[in-house]
Amino acid sequence: MAGEKILIADDSAQIRMMVRGALEECGYRIVEAVDGADALQTAIDEQPDLILLDLTIPELHGFEVLQLLNRHP
Repeated sequence: MAGEKILIADDSAQIRMMVRGALEECGYRIVEAVDGADALQTAIDEQPDLILLDLTIPELHGFEVLQLLNRHP
């Protein structure tokens, strides 16, 4: 399981840093996004195994990101 890629999408740098630290200690590779548009593009580009998505991020809300990802192959 370790070594899988996780996308952390949150506009709070503190939350991203805290979650990143905990997950990297477990061996996960982390990519980050700071808003909905960034999360969408990063998810498409990086193809993470898991996305931790804040639903109230700027640009595109989390639910909008989910809807757009569901349409993307």
